[in-house]
Amino acid sequence: MRWEKNETIYLHNYSLTLETGLLKCESIIGKYHGCDFCQQKLFHSGQAILCNAHNYLVTNHSSNARAVDQPIAGLIRDLILNSENPGSSGMKPFFPLLLFVGLVGVHLAEVGAEGQTKRIDRPNILLILIDDMSWNGPSCYGNKLVNTPHIDRLASRGMKFTSAYVTPICSPTRTELLTGRHSARMHITKALPGLPQVNPWARHKGPILSRGIPISARTLAEALKDQGYRTAHLGKWHVGMNYTVRDPKQMAKVRDEFGFDQSFHGFSSFHRDKSVTALTDEAIRFLGKDDEKPFFVYLAHQTVHTHCAAPGDVVKQYLTEKRKPSGEFPYEGINNATYLAMIKHLDNETGRLLKALEETSLDKNTIVVFLSDNGGATRITTNDPLRRGKCTSYEGGIRVPMLVSWPGVIRAGSVCDRAVHASLDLYPTLLDAAGGQKKKGQVLDGKNLMPLLKENEAVAREAIFWHVPHYIAQSGNHFRVTPHSAVRKGDFKLIEFFNDYFEYDEQARTAIKNAAEDYAPYPIDCAKYVPKGKVELFNLREDVGEKNDLSSEMPDKVAELKDLLARWRKSVGAQMPVKNPRFNPKFEQPRKK
Repeated sequence: MRWEKNETIYLHNYSLTLETGLLKCESIIGKYHGCDFCQQKLFHSGQAILCNAHNYLVTNHSSNARAVDQPIAGLIRDLILNSENPGSSGMKPFFPLLLFVGLVGVHLAEVGAEGQTKRIDRPNILLILIDDMSWNGPSCYGNKLVNTPHIDRLASRGMKFTSAYVTPICSPTRTELLTGRHSARMHITKALPGLPQVNPWARHKGPILSRGIPISARTLAEALKDQGYRTAHLGKWHVGMNYTVRDPKQMAKVRDEFGFDQSFHGFSSFHRDKSVTALTDEAIRFLGKDDEKPFFVYLAHQTVHTHCAAPGDVVKQYLTEKRKPSGEFPYEGINNATYLAMIKHLDNETGRLLKALEETSLDKNTIVVFLSDNGGATRITTNDPLRRGKCTSYEGGIRVPMLVSWPGVIRAGSVCDRAVHASLDLYPTLLDAAGGQKKKGQVLDGKNLMPLLKENEAVAREAIFWHVPHYIAQSGNHFRVTPHSAVRKGDFKLIEFFNDYFEYDEQARTAIKNAAEDYAPYPIDCAKYVPKGKVELFNLREDVGEKNDLSSEMPDKVAELKDLLARWRKSVGAQMPVKNPRFNPKFEQPRKK
């Protein structure tokens, strides 16, 4: 790659023109001018002004952005300053600028060799988000019912996280991924639209939520666009407007207000295979475009969420005398044949997507992240050895599979056992990988995981927090969740139920176990309602299944974590349950025997 004669380059308020092998520097004085790379408008007031957020040299076409690493960018800054004010050095502008041309030529020769893409300095990013996949969903996490060789390849080629956390519910996790802010801070702590569930048997009800991600939030897509990325949202949305954005005006809003160049829902095949094939096709089309910009693809699959749907030939592979196709909601059957086929179909299509990356050699400079938005729904699967599942802050609801590959950067086959808040940490991590920074005043609640991914050092973190101030306990469904918060600090985790909870006694646990062994429907309404608050304390290093409550044995630890949790809720402005005006003390919560 070479600079063309008379090619104009805009570098943060300087117009640099290459003329007969020399670089002519013309300061743009007294007017606004935008950097072609980040579009940031800066005002030149007689001194050299360079954008500190983006150390890049670019052509006059932003689609042909050519990244220059920070040492070269720093040299550019110094040389331009010397060009204006040579000072005591006595150097004339010609010499530093000639040196600059030579150094840039060497740099571009390194990164722009024949046959290589111009986007080599910034990695492509493929974020694959699965809907409701349990921690034990991929076979590399212990699934004995379905083999997932293609998903497992991400583990063998990159890093497998054993303690990756998200929120227990769909919309809050997606909010955190896209904004980098805690769902409690954003007041999106339940699946949207999140209308308060009013139960006559409960003294409280949940708060009214935000309607969705505010336009003012700088999404991950917007931050990456500032770094010169082309961006696509494919699949589920569910952070405002609708579950899946299909209306043309809403799709335009996703593009115009949340930073995505393209939005695609694939809903026409939703009832056939949850749109997995259609979304994969669209992802392959987008990443395969002949474009010098790096890409960010947010592939938000709608599988393995119910209703269960998968290609018939795949379903047949999992039929047995006991294991039948999925029944109707809410009696689908635990680990029914259709549910298992959804996992297999997802793995097959993930393999096709990864193969497309390899065939175009894009895999060599692409970060691939595979993650679930929450734990598995216990109505159709088990999260063993973890306790409970989706919507709860027990480990089965919040600990999920996460695989990250980046050839040449992340060691193949590496494993990270450190607890990470994946749905918050990915924003600063991917932004750093793209060479970006958060804006002044921007709040990001997550941590940059690059030191862990590169196995250089640990990431300092006081604790990880969850907040679910809602009831999710409709009669006739399996969810039995009351308002609560949770915190993990080190090996210890505390869950605080504010006013009431559901108890799964021996009778309930036996009924669920028997149903799972027979691939039968989940025993709806088997839990007992207890109208008083409680706290539970677990040592996750010794008890990942959260079977041994230590709260009565360790009151000092309980007090410490409760205080930490209360201070955190205050710091983020977390909403709390409110009094239920329709409470009826004579109404009893049903429990089927």
